[in-house]
Amino acid sequence: MKVPIGPPSGVMRVFVAVGNDKWVQVDIMVSGKARFFRLSGSSLLTNYHSDPYYGAPKIEDFHKATETISIQTVLGLREYVLINLLTHFQAKLRAFRQRNATSDYQDLVFMCTTFFEQVAAFHDQLDYDHRAYFIQSFAKQNKGALNANRVKKIKKVFGVA
Repeated sequence: MKVPIGPPSGVMRVFVAVGNDKWVQVDIMVSGKARFFRLSGSSLLTNYHSDPYYGAPKIEDFHKATETISIQTVLGLREYVLINLLTHFQAKLRAFRQRNATSDYQDLVFMCTTFFEQVAAFHDQLDYDHRAYFIQSFAKQNKGALNANRVKKIKKVFGVA
């Protein structure tokens, strides 16, 4: 069985409830060659989510880390359980701090600009050192007077002066 070091890039991670408090995790490569395909039971998930996994929710926290959305489809109203923005952002921020990967940086910039108000509302729940590290990287990438307002806006989102 192969277990990734952290949240993989380009992979859709789906948790499916299969009854009797059992969950199955399915990792699907959305493009390119799959590096792994994994099905696991809930007992494995309990041990699977630990610090090296950049804040992926533990099975006992799964309900706090998710939200349900309802979408009208041609087949009727469907409900989907998704990892909430706070949990996703915490994991992505931790991953960026540990890996310093360009893809993590780009994801964070996208989430900050797309979900500006939501991120600003929960920034105090994010690790301060991780926030400061991202701000430092963002400021390096956006040097100069022309980008001063961008840096100021991101600092405001993160609550970092």
